[in-house]
Amino acid sequence: MASMNDQKTRQIRSYCPACGPGRYANVLASHKAPHEDEETGIWSSTTSYMLECGGCKTVFFQEEYMCSEDVGPDGLEKLVTYYPAPAKRKRPEWFSLLDLEAGLYRLLTETYNALDGCPRSIGYGRTNHFRPGI
Repeated sequence: MASMNDQKTRQIRSYCPACGPGRYANVLASHKAPHEDEETGIWSSTTSYMLECGGCKTVFFQEEYMCSEDVGPDGLEKLVTYYPAPAKRKRPEWFSLLDLEAGLYRLLTETYNALDGCPRSIGYGRTNHFRPGI
């Protein structure tokens, strides 16, 4: 009986949230969910991956979606989504080097998270700690 360690780990290129784009990642798990409308013949497929970066060992998720109707000049187009989503704006190098006061650090962290599209960082369900006139 072969153990799991005897199997060669499958790798794909992906976007590691810590290292950046084009990194080799080990496929820890995958799931494919195809769907076809028998009447129209239109099909779609979603493949979800749990990945581990081959370099830093960060675990993250990738989802690939294809549909028979999404055809571009080079053929079928694939929509790839990452969780967590790639940062839209990289934090400056000095961000982690400075000894920032806790409130300022939280403010800067929330600002960069908001720029990256993280809804929790823009006040949903949060208490406003800045009360003018108090």
